[in-house]
Amino acid sequence: MKTLLLVLSLLACAALPCAYRAQQSPERGQGTRPPNRPANGPLVAGQYHALLIAVADYADPKINDLDYPLRDIARVKQVLTTDYSFTAANVTTLTNPTRERLVGELEQLAERLSADDHLLVFYAGHGYWDEARRQGYWLPSDARRASKTNWISNGELRDAIRAIKARHTLLISDACFSGSMFVTRDAFVRETALAEVDKLPSRTAMTSGALTTVPDRSVFVQYLIDRLEKNAAPYVFAQDLFTQLRQPVINNSKPQTDGSIATPRYGVIQETGDEGGDFIFLRKASLAVAVSTVDPTALELALWQSADRSNEVSEFEEYLRQYPSGRFAVSARNRIARLRAPGVTPLTPAGRTSITGVPLRAFNFETITTDVKGAIKTRRQGEAWGFTEDVNGLRLEMVELEGGTFLMGSPETEIDRKSDETQHLVTVSKFAIGKHEVTQAQWRIVKEMPLVEIVMSANPAGFRGEFKGDALPVQNVTWEEAIEFCARLKQKTGLNYRLPTEAEWEYAARGGTQTAFAFGETISPALVNYNGGYPYAGANKGENRKRTVVIGSLNIPNTFGLFDMHGNLFEICNDWYGNYVLGAQTNPTGPNTGEYRVHRGGSFNYLASNCRSAKRSWLKPTMRNPLTGFRVVIGSTL
Repeated sequence: MKTLLLVLSLLACAALPCAYRAQQSPERGQGTRPPNRPANGPLVAGQYHALLIAVADYADPKINDLDYPLRDIARVKQVLTTDYSFTAANVTTLTNPTRERLVGELEQLAERLSADDHLLVFYAGHGYWDEARRQGYWLPSDARRASKTNWISNGELRDAIRAIKARHTLLISDACFSGSMFVTRDAFVRETALAEVDKLPSRTAMTSGALTTVPDRSVFVQYLIDRLEKNAAPYVFAQDLFTQLRQPVINNSKPQTDGSIATPRYGVIQETGDEGGDFIFLRKASLAVAVSTVDPTALELALWQSADRSNEVSEFEEYLRQYPSGRFAVSARNRIARLRAPGVTPLTPAGRTSITGVPLRAFNFETITTDVKGAIKTRRQGEAWGFTEDVNGLRLEMVELEGGTFLMGSPETEIDRKSDETQHLVTVSKFAIGKHEVTQAQWRIVKEMPLVEIVMSANPAGFRGEFKGDALPVQNVTWEEAIEFCARLKQKTGLNYRLPTEAEWEYAARGGTQTAFAFGETISPALVNYNGGYPYAGANKGENRKRTVVIGSLNIPNTFGLFDMHGNLFEICNDWYGNYVLGAQTNPTGPNTGEYRVHRGGSFNYLASNCRSAKRSWLKPTMRNPLTGFRVVIGSTL
């Protein structure tokens, strides 16, 4: 794979010479609101134009050729002309342009576009940052390594953009070392009136990286296309599109040799006439058609997701203004209360039911983050929704998770990472999971329920000495017995109790994080029950309890409100153990057959690294292990 450095629109490369560095390392340098039509005239005035530039083949053999730019601009053109208000006649593609051709096309745009038009510039090619001159460059196809004569400086590009009369100019870059020529917008003013956003001129840029390199096969472009294709609303603002891209690109970008990770940025191109407007991607359908055909629930969900990602009071207030009795109204009010006054008890949700049809109730808790030594760094209030299964004296607390997309596995930089933890994108659907591991008391109650397939052991661990206790987790259970436990519960309640898939378990254990543990980069025995004599990363040695602890007794849940996902006992998952199927997956269930079943989470007698969110362990389904327990979920049928 060759190096591709996308320096899009005046975004200078800063730091190292990406095009030359590529010879050693092959790298490549929505929330949506219900629309408001202006009182008179079209939804958005003017025509949409696009200039798509791809430089893959360089005349100078000392500059690496690239593999993916031509494919990238073909995909961008397809989505723009198929789904959005760009006609093929107004989309110009430049493949391997020389300096003269590229500059000439920018000059023609300055003559051709009107003050009401909208211009999107997409550049895929090498970029270079000259530290001595403090200047960034684009490298057209006739660029020479030995001379900058045919290079295009950022100063020239800024002048060319300034001369173009379009109302909105947006430059999109999958750039390495970019960001020297625009002012980042850290907090956007979120206007609710489309006309106001449209009428203010804008000169903005979107890039995949700040001071990092990015791969030739672009994660950034992948999510750009994906979010544009999946947008269900009549339009999407560029700044909201960026909001959707940022975290997935960070989560799915491979760390570079220096440890840096691509961090997308969005900002204003300096000294080109930006007045605070925004580029609007407008779907081809007229507003009247779009509003009538788009599912209203999709619009509400998009607005809620935008607020949820931003975590800003103004965003939640905007959601409540549009949907005062909406699906997420209670959560919006709770979030506003917490943001304005941390520690305020959220409102009790009313009228919300779980996937099982029973009412959900909110519960509040305190969770933490750790520093590099494993000490508590921050504390914050959390909220989760759940219900209690109460049958035959069995009280089983369940927490409902909305599901979502996350990066399963571990990055190559994670300490003690194993080869079977390859990262890949996974989406899991809504499911409910036990707040705690199954206890000995719960095991005894379910054992007395009618048999389904096999006899359950009365006391799988003997329940003796310090390992005996109703509130201690049941241990030494086989996978087959755990399946029987779930089957008896299902038979008794009519609910689809089962073991979690490996993906569901890791999603729940991470609690929305990508660090080694849900609490941070390391842990301590005060937070997790493991062998403190074998700490992780920079943590100090600590206590080794040499036994299980009462469920939840350490009183530190993760951000989903789940206890003991790390340590105490390994937890049995439904899946056979095997290599991950790479690429994006939805509700994966593991191999169809195998010899071992997956166990996750570490235990009281194991070292800290075995408690990592991504760590995988396994055992034959008929074997017992005193370090093994389980928790249950309710979800769709496997």
